Amino acid sequence: MKKECVLTCLSLIISLSTGVWAQDPEGALDYAYVVCGPYAYQGPGQMEVTLQLRCNSDNSGNNRIRGITVPLIITGNNIASVDTSPSKAFSGSFAYGAVIKHGNPDPSVPPFHVTYLSFVFFTFTGDGLFSNVILNVNDTGTICIDTLSSGDYQPEFVTTLAATFRPGWSGPYCCNIPPAIVRSLSGKKFNDLNANCIQDQGEIGLSGWIMTLNPGSFATITDSNGDYTFYDLPAGVYTVGEVLKPHWERTCPSSPGTYQVILSEGQEISGLNFGNRFLGSPQDLAVYAAGTRARPGFYKSYSIWYQNKGAVTADVSVNLFLPAQVFHSQNSSGGTYNPGTHSVTWNVGQVPFGYWNFLWCKVGIPVSTPLGTWLQATAQILPISGDAIPGDNTYYEYQLVRGSYDPNEKLVIPVGSGSYGGIAINETLTYQINFQNVGTDTAFNIVVGDTLDSNLDITTLELGAASHSYTFQINGRELEWTFTNINLPDSIVDEPGSHGFVTYRVLPREDVALGTDLTNKAGIYFDFNLPVVTNTVSNRVCTMPGDANNSGTWNLADVIATVNYIFNKPGCTPQPLCWLSGLLCRGDWNGSGTVALNDVIRAVNYLFNKPGGPWNAQPSGVCCIGAI
Repeated sequence: MKKECVLTCLSLIISLSTGVWAQDPEGALDYAYVVCGPYAYQGPGQMEVTLQLRCNSDNSGNNRIRGITVPLIITGNNIASVDTSPSKAFSGSFAYGAVIKHGNPDPSVPPFHVTYLSFVFFTFTGDGLFSNVILNVNDTGTICIDTLSSGDYQPEFVTTLAATFRPGWSGPYCCNIPPAIVRSLSGKKFNDLNANCIQDQGEIGLSGWIMTLNPGSFATITDSNGDYTFYDLPAGVYTVGEVLKPHWERTCPSSPGTYQVILSEGQEISGLNFGNRFLGSPQDLAVYAAGTRARPGFYKSYSIWYQNKGAVTADVSVNLFLPAQVFHSQNSSGGTYNPGTHSVTWNVGQVPFGYWNFLWCKVGIPVSTPLGTWLQATAQILPISGDAIPGDNTYYEYQLVRGSYDPNEKLVIPVGSGSYGGIAINETLTYQINFQNVGTDTAFNIVVGDTLDSNLDITTLELGAASHSYTFQINGRELEWTFTNINLPDSIVDEPGSHGFVTYRVLPREDVALGTDLTNKAGIYFDFNLPVVTNTVSNRVCTMPGDANNSGTWNLADVIATVNYIFNKPGCTPQPLCWLSGLLCRGDWNGSGTVALNDVIRAVNYLFNKPGGPWNAQPSGVCCIGAI
């Protein structure tokens, strides 16, 4: 919910609470109470405790409950902190409100004084949850909650007609925190230079590696020290593995390169370590690019992330070739704009192994640019000669010029064909999550959360460019980007600077059935506000379009096979007589439902990356026969 709406709701609650005290308009006293739990293990000696604040009301008609104020005092020597984030606090019937910490006189140590102000647009009756108090405790013990009867805030219910009355309260309510039932698997990944499976001095931990857990197809990512942990697991048999990166070999564990463990109730198993080292001394540079929305008459900002994934230091330069439709405005320091090539070049210099950084460039989109125009920018990192994987030295960013839109949204490239968003089974999906601060003040911290569809292969996850620096973690299939101290200005003060985004790429699972829909959406948290949930994007897995010779890849052989088919050349693959309707899409690059020379032209444009794309093959309706 927008910040200004929260303030409006709270102003109404506070103004109503200045009325004259009265008894419950319908006689029987409504009451508030606390339910303890659930409890979530957060690590050794740490537990997250949820205290559910609930209310019961039999009021009806114009006496139905509309606002609630409940000031609390929470005591317990084992309380580390109180989480007053509305994203956790307001999960019940009363969805809008604020949390105020005060008293003691220090609000950061127990006993905690916490007041919950809640408001609903739809009046309430019955028994229901209106908010949570989230406590972080250091160990087991007892926590007690009571309501305050004096001070700046008083316990009260507010009715639709602005009548105020004190709710019943039978506290204090005390919760006995149970011992943590710990079930976790943990280990370390490190650069095992001498291949002895021991982390010796000088062998650093490897951060940013994906670790896998089966059954369940879950994952996590190693932290800055190379450590990883799978928390809060049911007892059972598990296989822990890794996603091996290019140019690296595993030194331990031995073949098959995984740990199979039996996890008992309450057990913590550690020491599941993985050693890795480079195979030789490869040179491998990579670049990624993404940008804010493209809208006529507005600016668009590109973010270009570059990385040295190889084992040797490289003398690096980065180029960004701009779309012909835009004009250059400004770029990050060190970059030089060349009007002749309509590009920006940064001579970065020496880049060591593991180093990454990002650059930016701002362009303007003329007002006359037609809606529906595709903009293609090309990022390139040099040198390419001698690079072990030259394919990731170049990155193409596509953006569709649009009019008005929801600023907090999820996008996917390719969009796919038809209303179902048809894609090939082996086609990489690039997701972009856009966000904008449309409030009335700076957003200091932002968190973006995204849960992967179960039919996407988390082991193929690859992070792309983002608008700002972030920290990233994976919990199971939940992806989370945290922008600490992003200080994103609001759109009134700085419209171009109020935008941000993250991007990532992932493949469908190899065993996904044809006709499966892959859906995805994200949640965006601005400081302590409720999450903004984006739209849902969807793609349907179809027979691979454009793969005329059924080889599983796109190359010139597909163009030749399509030409042979069109001209009925003897011995062509596939032959016209066996060109069944279910295979029609294999030569139908443009999704027209027929195979003609236009398909050949599109295929050649794709293979040689002709400007004006994207030229990827578009599934036609016959690609998804039987998929509803």
